[in-house]
Amino acid sequence: LFTVFFLMIRRPPRSTLFPYTTLFRSILLAGGMFARSLVEERSNGIIEILLSSCKGEQLLSGKILGLSLLGVFQLFIWVIFGLIITKNEAFNPSFFNNLGFQILFFFVGFIFYITIYTAIGIIAKTDHEVQQFSSYLSLLLILPLILSVYVIPHPNSGLSLFLNYFPLTSTPIMILRLNVISLQLYEIILTLFINIISVVVIIKLSSKYFSKIVLNR
Repeated sequence: LFTVFFLMIRRPPRSTLFPYTTLFRSILLAGGMFARSLVEERSNGIIEILLSSCKGEQLLSGKILGLSLLGVFQLFIWVIFGLIITKNEAFNPSFFNNLGFQILFFFVGFIFYITIYTAIGIIAKTDHEVQQFSSYLSLLLILPLILSVYVIPHPNSGLSLFLNYFPLTSTPIMILRLNVISLQLYEIILTLFINIISVVVIIKLSSKYFSKIVLNR
């Protein structure tokens, strides 16, 4: 996995995989840190203090939104520095296809996977368990990269559409498809709806477990 990840960060940004690999790196860097911080806060009693003034769902939603905004800000800084250093020479014009929608789905995808990392931080009791669960999620995150050899030349195939609407692979596949073709508005809206519903469901289930089982509230 680390070998593949190293190869991914060595890929030239000219590749149509650049937006996806950027999302992958951002999730790996921020997600594990977020999950470990939840485990630490549970162990030292900070969570109990925070929950005395707000609900579990509010606490988790605030953490997820705050970290997601930070992740997008970091992405913005990376892109600006990249443009300055390379003077646009490293970016293929196709990178800017549907750029607004790519940024939107980057943000939505980041929130979705950070929400899953939140569930990991709630379920796990130690850093070792966080690493174990995170490795499983990393394998899932790398699946779109493996399938990109098929999705990029066949963005409207049955498999591509299934992966596009399957929550766990939805945003990476959508970013890949947006990078190579122009999509119908209903496809974009439907994919957004699926991801937003998935985030809401995960937060609600996680907050219930968080408050009632983990903290015995």
